[in-house]
Amino acid sequence: MRAAGGREFRYIPCLNEEATIAKVVGDFHRELPEAAIYVIDNASTDTTAARAKAAGAVVIREPRRGKGFAIRAAFRDVDADVYVLADGDDQTPSARVHELVAPIADGRADMVVGSRALMGRTSEKCWVTMPIPAAIASFGERIVTGRPSTSTVPASADVRP
Repeated sequence: MRAAGGREFRYIPCLNEEATIAKVVGDFHRELPEAAIYVIDNASTDTTAARAKAAGAVVIREPRRGKGFAIRAAFRDVDADVYVLADGDDQTPSARVHELVAPIADGRADMVVGSRALMGRTSEKCWVTMPIPAAIASFGERIVTGRPSTSTVPASADVRP
């Protein structure tokens, strides 16, 4: 699925996800074979990058750790009209990517954010172990929206202006 006349790609920031990255790349290739898949290797110390490349992804290396740096590298290095972010830990179901992108492709939204919890999935990470900025963002989202935050960007799709 693509935005009208646009280029779309998946980017997957990863830090030491060698156990799951090949499956994640393969799952997204099956769902959207026409979309490019980029793995942003966020200074992994294992074989994440090699396994991602072997699975068919283009690997971008980002030496600075942190999801923010990985996302910045994706926007810096790849020009696309629609970006889809998914984690490399296989907690984002690739089969739901069509639902995630549909509001953008139909022109009804500029950005869509998915939620593991609303899909009945949970993270192995407890809010107590979340990095402080993510915990602050979740708290801020709860204050602004009046709803509990279920995740800070487990899967999202965005359109470049």
